Amino acid sequence: MSPRDQTTQFVISIMSTFPRIIGTINDINHTIPPLPSDAEIYDDHEQILASMLAQLQSIQPAPSGKISTDEATIQGWLNSSLTYEVLDSETLHAFKQAIEEIFMSQWSHCG
Repeated sequence: MSPRDQTTQFVISIMSTFPRIIGTINDINHTIPPLPSDAEIYDDHEQILASMLAQLQSIQPAPSGKISTDEATIQGWLNSSLTYEVLDSETLHAFKQAIEEIFMSQWSHCG
């Protein structure tokens, strides 16, 4: 496995719950009436996202190379309409910036 593939797999392992977290936050946002536990669940998921982002920000840039299917998956998670709906723009920008720094400028023209 190339160093770039290793980095990609590490990012995937960090972000593997990202789609489920986005889906859960979306469900909470649309629950009427709100359930008593919603605020706690929402806060827990926000903390998970913050931890995920901190881990991503600590990763050294990957060597240059072709964008893999897994990288495209990550890109898809960040560019989904649901992600745009659920995350505030500052958080979404921070995630995108962290990922672009890991995979360098090769992502700047994607999505």
